[in-house]
Amino acid sequence: MTILVSAANGKTGRNVISALLTRPGVPPIRALCRSSGVNIPGVTLVSADMKEPKTLGPALEGVDTVIHYGPSLHPHEITMGMNMIDAATSAGVRRFIFISVIHPEIDDLMNHQAKLAIEAYLINSRMEWTVLRPQHYMQNINVARVVMQGRLAMPYPVETVLGHVDMRDLAEAAAQVATEPGHVYATYDVDAGEHLSVTQIADTISRVSGKPVQAIALDPYEFVKSVGPHWSEPLTDYAIDAFHRLFGYYARHGIYGNPNVLTWLLRRPPVTFEAYVKDGLQGSSGPVSSVY
Repeated sequence: MTILVSAANGKTGRNVISALLTRPGVPPIRALCRSSGVNIPGVTLVSADMKEPKTLGPALEGVDTVIHYGPSLHPHEITMGMNMIDAATSAGVRRFIFISVIHPEIDDLMNHQAKLAIEAYLINSRMEWTVLRPQHYMQNINVARVVMQGRLAMPYPVETVLGHVDMRDLAEAAAQVATEPGHVYATYDVDAGEHLSVTQIADTISRVSGKPVQAIALDPYEFVKSVGPHWSEPLTDYAIDAFHRLFGYYARHGIYGNPNVLTWLLRRPPVTFEAYVKDGLQGSSGPVSSVY
């Protein structure tokens, strides 16, 4: 049995691989990356482009389980997801685990629309499937940088309330689902249960670090401009539109979730935001975004 992790060089993929490698008796892991010059210790690297179906067949030969996550806010995310499902089906893959997003039925949001379409396509495939729907990542906040700058700047009002989850908890849940029985044809929300405003997050970072941190609402247009130089590839009009819809939706509605399923999967309470902050100050919170 071999497990393949797609988009393996991204922060989600690397966390999932790290979690898999801690599992006793884990089968061989294959990491699918677009570039061949990637270094991920402990796994076999394969180079393929999820936009190009002909490159996926060789990467999936001999694979039993796929864990798929598509690049964030990518204009071809649906195509890449469907290509992975088709290629996995053709290669005789038994199980397909898709890392989606919490509440993909929110059709105001382009990234949610994309993931819901992939979920539907996967359910109609001939494979056994599991869908994980993670909440807003704690790792979107770089604690050390926030403390250094003395401010937490977000592109929505400081009273905006969001749910969160530590990406490492998502990765642990994905590893368990991939290596334990009993999770076929299941859809799991992945949320830590804390619903915090930007002000509350800033106050938590300030209290734990002992340094003053101010919550600041940035102009979304300026924020998106600042994202461009740090994004994995040039920002498309699709991504820019998706960002603005996302920030506008958060400002109007926030986003919420429930921790019960994640607590059951992990067999422990999820990581709290305060614990994430402490890890971030010690440099042990895992890969974090350089931007939102």
